[in-house]
Amino acid sequence: MNIQEKISRFKELQAEILFLQEDVFKAKSRHLKGQADVINFIKSVSPVDKETVYCIFLDAKNKVIDFKKMSEGTLVMSVCYPREIIKEALARAAYSVVLVHNHPSGNPEPSENDKKIARIMYVAGKSCDINLLDSVIIGAEENYSFYETGFFRTLECKYNNFITE
Repeated sequence: MNIQEKISRFKELQAEILFLQEDVFKAKSRHLKGQADVINFIKSVSPVDKETVYCIFLDAKNKVIDFKKMSEGTLVMSVCYPREIIKEALARAAYSVVLVHNHPSGNPEPSENDKKIARIMYVAGKSCDINLLDSVIIGAEENYSFYETGFFRTLECKYNNFITE
C-alpha cells in the first residue's frame, strides 16, 4: 500500500469514527444536561484546524432529536446560513436548537459576524417558533456562551418591544 492509499484509508477511517461518535452522542446523550455535555462532544468530533459549525436539534423537553454539521470552513471562518438551519430544524420538527462552533485560533471571543449570525438566528427562530437556546464558541481553554453572557436576554427585550409595537 503506497502513501496515497494509506492517507486515503486514514481519511475513510476518520469519517467512520466521526459517524460512530455522532451515533453514540444521539444514543447516550438524549437529554442535554448542560453546556459541558455539548462542548465535550463537539471537541471530540470537531477538527481543530478548521472552523466548523454544528447544530443540535431538540424537542420541547430538551431531548436530542438530531445533530448535524452545518458547515466546515477555514482556519478563520466558516460560512453559516441561518435559512439552512431553520430549514433543518423545521424538517425535524425541532422545538429548539443549540449552535456550536469552534475557533481554531483558541480565542473564544465572538467576532462581529458571530454576533450577527446569533441575532439573525434568534429572530428567525422566534418567527418560526424555534428557540435558539444558545450559541457556543469553543476555544482552546475557555468557551463563550451567548446565553450565559446575557446576549439573548438583550435580544429578547428588543424582540418583544418590536413585536408589541
